Amino acid sequence: GDHGDDEERAELAGSAADVRGVEEAEALRRAGHNHYHRVLNQQPLDPESAEDAAELKAVCHNAKHALAMYTWMIYLYMKPCSGGCDLTCFRCFCMGSAERHPRFRRVLGDNLCGAHEAALLRLAGIRRGEVVYASFANDVERKPYGVLVDHESRAVVVSVRGTLSLEDCITDAIADEVGLEEAGRAWGFDGTGRRAHAGMLRAAEWIRRDLQEHGVLHTLLAGYQAAGAQEPLTSPLNYACHSYALHVTGHSLGAGTACLLAWMLRAEFPGLHCFAYGCPGGLVDRRTADDSRAFTTVAVLGNDMIPRLSYHSLSNMRTELLQAVARAKCPKLEVLRSALHDNPAASEQLMHPRGEYPRSVFSEGLEKFLATRTERDGSEHHPEMFPPGVILVLEKTKDVRTWCLMRSKAYTPVRCDASALSSIRVSPSMGLDHFPNTYAYAMARLWRAWEERSPHAAAAMAHTRTWSSPPEH
Repeated sequence: GDHGDDEERAELAGSAADVRGVEEAEALRRAGHNHYHRVLNQQPLDPESAEDAAELKAVCHNAKHALAMYTWMIYLYMKPCSGGCDLTCFRCFCMGSAERHPRFRRVLGDNLCGAHEAALLRLAGIRRGEVVYASFANDVERKPYGVLVDHESRAVVVSVRGTLSLEDCITDAIADEVGLEEAGRAWGFDGTGRRAHAGMLRAAEWIRRDLQEHGVLHTLLAGYQAAGAQEPLTSPLNYACHSYALHVTGHSLGAGTACLLAWMLRAEFPGLHCFAYGCPGGLVDRRTADDSRAFTTVAVLGNDMIPRLSYHSLSNMRTELLQAVARAKCPKLEVLRSALHDNPAASEQLMHPRGEYPRSVFSEGLEKFLATRTERDGSEHHPEMFPPGVILVLEKTKDVRTWCLMRSKAYTPVRCDASALSSIRVSPSMGLDHFPNTYAYAMARLWRAWEERSPHAAAAMAHTRTWSSPPEH
């Protein structure tokens, strides 16, 4: 009956995805990509598909907004020699010292030099009046965020900053799983049985209350002042934004906070979409992760460890490392060096087969430890947590050194399930791939490559303006 038809359609979809992976791998091999095998048995986006091009353009375009909230600190990191002079000149000659629209522009918590706002404008590529509201207050609960107007994609963007301070690290470490029932009652969604990262939930609730207090989104998108809001914004932008979409974005801690904030905003803005970059892995339960697919897209760059980080993945990595020590046939440093060169086959040749390592004092102690851990894990309940939404992994399919010692890199976007991020990849780039500027560079490089390959790239931005959620495959 219907159940059999559903299974047949699912099988055909899986077969089509496998064929697509093989075809894309062959195309990459012909193009000189030395890691083309990474897209085999995957679901790469199709350059011939207008929907895939629009989806990728939206993801790549919003990466700059997630980067921009790191403001002058990331700007100086990216431009250590010229960044200071650049921001100073921009602040003095392009921004001016007076507020041109004091009634509707609110930038709270900036320093005396206005460096936060200047770098935000430079990184996001927008004009001063298009930063409608920004708060740079930062403690364990309050996180810097801004409300921007992006005329290119016809969207109002709420961008949340990621981890940059000691207080942010404490928020990351408050990783208990807490229920969403109370948040659901407060902000109009069904939180029954749902769970989320405690620290990021507190940050999202603070931003939601702050948005409600200032009435920014209601004024820009709905044209009215929210009940209880402060003095209404009287921006000329109000009259141009009523037909705009709402995007919520962030990187790292900001990505997790943005995903939870999107749940709290959907009741009033049902057409919103969340773009999260390097979203932490242990964020929400499986049901919430699946339900988020309708309005959330998570981008994962290469070997980035943060989207793969959870209690279960850390526990599994610890076990794998201890077993690798017991299985090693050569000095442990050689095994580690082989693993860090991202060559699993070579690493396996340096170790005994799994379960067949020689008896020793260490192996006997390891077996006792694993037995104790198994017993303890059975008595302690640690629900498995996942990153939410549709997940796009940018697999690095080309990484070679050129004649001038520079690295030539290329990425292929692959759509995958949250379970594909259940284990941590040990690699030299597992930390560097998480940097926000690395995401922004990779997204820009990927879209330039797609502009050459996809016949729909030129029209992708027009599709992006009306694109609300990725197609189901």
